[in-house]
Amino acid sequence: MVKVELTTAVPVPDAMRRSLEKSLETSLGKTVELTLTVDQDVLGGVKLRIGDRIADASVRHRLESLRARLVSPTARLEGSVEAAS
Repeated sequence: MVKVELTTAVPVPDAMRRSLEKSLETSLGKTVELTLTVDQDVLGGVKLRIGDRIADASVRHRLESLRARLVSPTARLEGSVEAAS
């Protein structure tokens, strides 16, 4: 048995929960104990924790990653006005 936590911005319908649980059991080859959590801070998408591993496909995570790349000192200026001059 493996514990899986799914975090979404909105509640997951029961039919989708059952389908997801079956898919996870098939792909993991184990019985899944699925816990659903609603957290509006994820904005959209999902965060999936399987045991001690996390798959973060939330909108918040993607925005934070984009922000980090844009403010990075190694950010490229290609296509910008500064690069064209």
